[in-house]
Amino acid sequence: VIGFRGISPRAAVGMSNSDTPVAASTSSPPASPAAQNWYKPGKSITEFHQSRARIRVLVGARGCGKTTALAVDSIGHAWHNPGGKIYVLRKTQESNENTTLDTFEEVFRQCGNAYVDTGLSLFRKMEGGKYYRLPSAEAVALYNAFLKKKPNKSEILQWLDTVGNRYCSHIHFSGVPDAGKRDTRFRGYECSMLIFVEADQLTEEDLLMALMCLRWKNAKGEYIEDYSCILDTNPPGTKHWIAVMEENSRKQARKDVRYWHIPMEENAHNLRPGYVEEAKVAYSKKPALYKRMVLGEYADA
Repeated sequence: VIGFRGISPRAAVGMSNSDTPVAASTSSPPASPAAQNWYKPGKSITEFHQSRARIRVLVGARGCGKTTALAVDSIGHAWHNPGGKIYVLRKTQESNENTTLDTFEEVFRQCGNAYVDTGLSLFRKMEGGKYYRLPSAEAVALYNAFLKKKPNKSEILQWLDTVGNRYCSHIHFSGVPDAGKRDTRFRGYECSMLIFVEADQLTEEDLLMALMCLRWKNAKGEYIEDYSCILDTNPPGTKHWIAVMEENSRKQARKDVRYWHIPMEENAHNLRPGYVEEAKVAYSKKPALYKRMVLGEYADA
C-alpha cells in the first residue's frame, strides 16, 4: 500500500455500511480487498507521496494519475493531522464540480466503508460535495472509545457534531476568486494543505497569495507542521510561470520545492488496454502536443 509521506494509514472508522456503529482498529482496520489493493501508482507519484517538500508540483501527461494522487494524498494528510483543513482550488468552482469531485468521490468509494456517509460516520459529505469531513487516526480512536459506552443515536450525533468535527479533518472545494477580489478572498483561506488543480490556468500571484494561508492549527490548538502546497497541471509552454519557477528553484537548489514530470506510460497499468498507443498515434503529427500530453514535458506550440 502506498505511503502518505512515508506512512500508510488504512483509514478505517468504526462504521459499517449500515447505520450501526461498530468498533474498529486504527492499526489493522477492516477494509475490502478493493480498498486494500486498488491503488497502484507509478514511480513518480510514489515519490510524490513520500516527499517532504513544502511545494510539490505534478506536471503530467493526460491519464497519468495526477488527480487520483491528489485525492489519496488528501486522505493521508487528513488521517495524520487531526483537525487538518484542506483546500482544493481550481479556476472556478464549476470546474471542480464537473471533474475533480468525480475523481475524489471515486477514491473515497475505493477506500472502503470508512469513507461512506451513513449519517453516523466520521466521514461526512456536505453541501453536495463542496465540503467533506474526513476521519483522522485520533478521531477514530476517540470515536471507538465513545462507542463502547453504548450511546444512543442522539448522543452519537451530538458527539459527531462536537468532538468529531474537532478531531476529524475537513476538505473544501472552491474556485479561485477573480483578480478584483483576490486580495480579500484569500484572507479567509487558512488551511494546512493547499491544492491547485489545473494550476496552469491560474497565475503566479494566486500561488503567492495562497501560500500565506498555510497557517492552520490542529485539534489541540498547535500549528500543523506537515503543511504543504500541491500544484497539479498538464505541461504548459516553456515560458509559463510554472516552468520558470521550476528552472529558478533548480538554479537556487531549493529543497522545499519538488517537481515531477510524469509521462502517460508510467500509468499504463491503470489505463484501458491500448490507450497509450492510441494517444501516441493521435498526437504523433503534433510534436508540441505529443511532448505535453504523452511525455509530460513542457513544449511551445
